[in-house]
Amino acid sequence: MYKIIRTFIKLLLRRGVRSSYGQFGEDAILQTLLKAQNGFFVDVGAFDPILYSNTYALYRRGWSGIVIDPNTALRPLYRIFRRRDTFVGAAIGESGEGTYFRFKDASYNTFSAEDAKKWQKERGLTLLGTQRVPFRSLKSIVEEYGIGKIDLMNIDVEGMDLAVLRSYDWAVRPRVIAIEDSEFDSDFPARNRIYSFLREKGYRLKGFARQTLVFVSE
Repeated sequence: MYKIIRTFIKLLLRRGVRSSYGQFGEDAILQTLLKAQNGFFVDVGAFDPILYSNTYALYRRGWSGIVIDPNTALRPLYRIFRRRDTFVGAAIGESGEGTYFRFKDASYNTFSAEDAKKWQKERGLTLLGTQRVPFRSLKSIVEEYGIGKIDLMNIDVEGMDLAVLRSYDWAVRPRVIAIEDSEFDSDFPARNRIYSFLREKGYRLKGFARQTLVFVSE
């Protein structure tokens, strides 16, 4: 309970009105593309309801959506700060289960053993523990909640981003997709797996900010 209260206070202190809340200002790109006042988003790997959020600025404009994260400790924060949203405690993937690495700094939580090892070695991060977590397909969640329209799909799952895309059937087509990809090279976009996958699905790259690529449906 103390940790929740402490986090609540920190969130209050940093909740000042801003135009951008994304880590690298990528949500500013999204706001120029998405002008509607009452849109709907699906945020996969949502993490904090405010800090580094690509959907919070839209939420403040009247948007709402499904926010998905395997860290269920975030649920109370969404109930406080984003009451219109539905929090789903789940890990998204194609099938099976994965090992979830939990760090003291939860923004580094990941299913990638390689990243977990690198962050401990290079950044001195403290690993709190691991747990086996079953994967759910994104298709199953969209169907479960009866989602018929997606204006924005935001994906940030630390190395599992392509698996999230592959777990979807595209029956409900997102208008805009923002997705993290640390391997993207703007000089050779066609060599990138996420870029190629989304091009095949009929999306074109509209812009990018550091590691976040923004695609729009053609």
